[in-house]
Amino acid sequence: MANTGRFFTAEGHFTAPALIENIGELPPEFRPMYEESTRLPGKYQLTEEGKELHAWFLAEVAQLEAERTRVTSEGDAQLATLRKQGVDAAVATALTDALSAAGVKAGLLGAAAALIRDENKFEVEPSDDGTGNVVLAMTKAGFLQSVEGVVEAFVSAPESAEFLGKTAAPASAYFSDMLKGLKQRR
Repeated sequence: MANTGRFFTAEGHFTAPALIENIGELPPEFRPMYEESTRLPGKYQLTEEGKELHAWFLAEVAQLEAERTRVTSEGDAQLATLRKQGVDAAVATALTDALSAAGVKAGLLGAAAALIRDENKFEVEPSDDGTGNVVLAMTKAGFLQSVEGVVEAFVSAPESAEFLGKTAAPASAYFSDMLKGLKQRR
């Protein structure tokens, strides 16, 4: 039977009032905590043993509540850490895959990903079809782009040529001038 009524808290804990008028209103298991008052006939007072028992109970409840709060807090912190690790892993995988597909040298994938991470804020959301996650990048300009979009912007920048192994091809005028120079020497 659930403990409810005027002698109980909302959580169902016995309040142990110091003085009660009708012992019959108490559930039987709490009646031994009371004795008839010698100063107030017809009323019942909480015994010393009842006071000690109730104080012990309150201390136990407080200790259990503190432990529950601590465990919940630790669990929340661990969950937040695991979620962050999951997001970081999803972003790293998406960046590595997109950079690799774009032709970035294998040895420079980590450096390229770090540069892209510095320039964008990434979000990971469940895919619409429920088969995985979708990683999106919020650019510094405030635009939401796919990972492939930010990688494409990165590799198309002239300063990214070193990541792709591209060397600047000599302009066609260079070869024409070289040929003219060879012909003139004859």
